[in-house]
Amino acid sequence: MKKIFIVIVITILTACGKAEKVDVKVKEVFKNIESIELKLTKEENIKNYNGELLPLNEVIHITETGGDIKKINYKNGDRVKKDDIIIF
Repeated sequence: MKKIFIVIVITILTACGKAEKVDVKVKEVFKNIESIELKLTKEENIKNYNGELLPLNEVIHITETGGDIKKINYKNGDRVKKDDIIIF
């Protein structure tokens, strides 16, 4: 029991020694800012417009002979280029 007490006292005494002073130069950077007062306002002139977006080029595809679609390469809204295969 005495050994444990002695070890604890020695560690406390060695840990409480003087700390070394380290000179660290800190560069302070200041920025000029402008502050404004916030005001609560109500917007009176809000306008809602209804409309329909139309594509630049639209192709209606009708097959001469009947058939089944095996694969659709693009989804609605995807961008396609000229000569891309859309349905197969």
